Amino acid sequence: MQVGRKNRLRRSCITVFLYRRTGGDGLRSSEIQQGVMNRVRERYPDIPVLESEERTNELAPCLVVKLVRGERTRVGEGRYQAQAAIEVEYYPEAKAASVHDVADALYDALELIEAGGGLCRGTGWKHEIVERKLRFQVQYEYMLTRSREEMSKMNAMKQEGRIRDV
Repeated sequence: MQVGRKNRLRRSCITVFLYRRTGGDGLRSSEIQQGVMNRVRERYPDIPVLESEERTNELAPCLVVKLVRGERTRVGEGRYQAQAAIEVEYYPEAKAASVHDVADALYDALELIEAGGGLCRGTGWKHEIVERKLRFQVQYEYMLTRSREEMSKMNAMKQEGRIRDV
């Protein structure tokens, strides 16, 4: 029984690491936000998808995507575990369809996003409805690697010295 449990745990860890993004200096939290915005636009082509700074009160229905938190933890020489927490707000029309349907669709649409040329899997999904407004939250984890700076190598070494007579 114990051996079966170990194998099951090992397989789940492999699944998690398959979708982690390993990027250089170029992968940023804003790319995660853009990846989320692209997936939401694919799912809802008729509804405007805005960044949080573009939100106006008179525009409804609309979806607003904002980066609420970013975090990096050093895990080795030049390696970082990074997290980006994204919030998607849905402002429905006065007599719109259920916001619960939109929440269910966002769970499916935001499971995998493309960012920086790779795939990132969402974790920690949750949603709440406050005053007929949907607040959907998802977190993406990815690995960053930084390349070392090239140090100038010695062009030539002049050796001086001699063997001492004993």
